[in-house]
Amino acid sequence: MNNKKLLFTTLFIVVGVIVVGVLAYQFLTVREVRVVAPVGVITDLGSAGARKFVFLVQKNDVIGEIAQRNPLAENIDVTIIFPSTFEIKASKRQPVVAIKNADTYFLTDKDGYIVSQEKGPGDLPILTIATADVTSEGLITNSTILKAIACIRIVSENGMEPRGATILTDENEVKISTKGTELLIPLSIDTTSLYSSLQLLTRQFRIEGNQPSSIDFRFNKPVVRF
Repeated sequence: MNNKKLLFTTLFIVVGVIVVGVLAYQFLTVREVRVVAPVGVITDLGSAGARKFVFLVQKNDVIGEIAQRNPLAENIDVTIIFPSTFEIKASKRQPVVAIKNADTYFLTDKDGYIVSQEKGPGDLPILTIATADVTSEGLITNSTILKAIACIRIVSENGMEPRGATILTDENEVKISTKGTELLIPLSIDTTSLYSSLQLLTRQFRIEGNQPSSIDFRFNKPVVRF
């Protein structure tokens, strides 16, 4: 009698475990992937679309894979909506500069991702560089170009509205033209230091009501000419 009771209890436990497993698979695995992003930004979900237990999802791994497979996506966030929905949010990279290469303009974001190729720069400042420095692979890795983009962005963030820039390769400098002011910046400069210096200068210009004709950052202290 005891053996029958033990067998029945064991079978009951086994069946219970199987039922719980089946229910968990049905209700606690990813069955829906919801994408909240501009059209065309996320086109490849990779393993994020695979059916797996929500408890086993590693958000950072998913974000990394989505970023790698979808270069136009940034500010990626992943939310698990119980019991079985996976929500992926992202925004589209925004170009900050138009890199001129022959007759093509590569509209590029702050991290060097080429957002699109156009026949004109639109309202973006134009960065002129050597023809061989840009490809259409989607990402610029040339450190000189990336540093020049960072300098242009700093000038823009300080309200100086850059219109064009040229990398002076021989001098390892970038010359940035704004409305009425030309800036000469060595590409070896620390960007944090550049931002602080330019912030102090532009604040002083606004208070005094002056606009310099040039600012030269190649020296220990910026040289300003009116």
